[in-house]
Amino acid sequence: MGTKGLGADQLHHDHDVPARGLRASQYVYAIGSYHYNWHTALELLAVVSGEVDVCAAGKVDLLAPGDVVVINANDGHATLATQPGTAVMCLHVEADYLASFTGDGAIPRFECRSAAATRGEPGFVRLRALLARMMLAAHRTGPGASASWEARLLDVVATLFDHFPPEPAAAGAPELPAAIENHRALRRAVAYIDASFRERITLERLARHVGFSPGYLSQVFSQQVGMTFSEYLARVRLRQATRDLGETDRRIAAIAADAGFPDVKAFNTAFRRTFGRTPSAYRRLLTAETAAADEVFHRRYISRADEGVMRVLRAWASRDVVGGIHEPCTTAARLSRPSPAEEALDLTRSLTARLEEMVDTGAR
Repeated sequence: MGTKGLGADQLHHDHDVPARGLRASQYVYAIGSYHYNWHTALELLAVVSGEVDVCAAGKVDLLAPGDVVVINANDGHATLATQPGTAVMCLHVEADYLASFTGDGAIPRFECRSAAATRGEPGFVRLRALLARMMLAAHRTGPGASASWEARLLDVVATLFDHFPPEPAAAGAPELPAAIENHRALRRAVAYIDASFRERITLERLARHVGFSPGYLSQVFSQQVGMTFSEYLARVRLRQATRDLGETDRRIAAIAADAGFPDVKAFNTAFRRTFGRTPSAYRRLLTAETAAADEVFHRRYISRADEGVMRVLRAWASRDVVGGIHEPCTTAARLSRPSPAEEALDLTRSLTARLEEMVDTGAR
């Protein structure tokens, strides 16, 4: 439990408590070019600095500092920095944990996405404050620190349910034995697609591989994954293609063929439908900075010595909404504020980084 394998100076925290059915992680990191992915966890993203192009569930939005968005479990998504120095804070919570709060065990889907006109609304202010307090205190250890982090996580979940009520769950969920068998078959199907996406895969061929009829497999795929078989296959291919577009100078036709698309037209159509632009337009957006961020994507997190990021987090943590009015949350701010020793260490780190920068500048 707690942050594993990383120094306490990084804004990163893993929270794994099997006894309570909880697996979550939180971090602040630099955004680079599109990294298309999806996962079984809900992702709550808040923009700390810069500007982020977010593609999620077929929608494209340009988010500015202070904007908050929920990417629901199993929704394909990608992000792209459109300004230098772009950083975001993310919280991942496994869908099973969220489903434990619904009456029927269904995985909730929240419509939560702020914009310039709405980012000051109570729900968004509350989410930013809670996320910032969790992140600022995440380096602390011990039972009390763990309980405090989980308490704020529960507040996040409550805020989502209260301010952004989930969409109604689809009817007709299978009984437990059938659900288990469906899950096993689906895992085999997904593994097969992930390994063979460059080949020509049909629903009939996939159904034979897992031992289901094509019609039943199609139904299970849509119910469990939240997308059709063909959509999933296209997303796997797009994930490979976006990597090749950013990491190589190969021709788009060659990238499309290598990713398994039948032709360039099909690739362009799928890319535009998902990302709102053509592959060539995406490639033109890439900069040296996004490429540098790509090299350490999800391997290097923002340091606590980054005073710009820490200042934003402390500002968020010190605000809350009470009765619909923005008020300083003094208790929460005091809990989130670093101790005098931590403030001294932060100042030392900041001064050291500034001196190193001056030395580097003088050496050039």
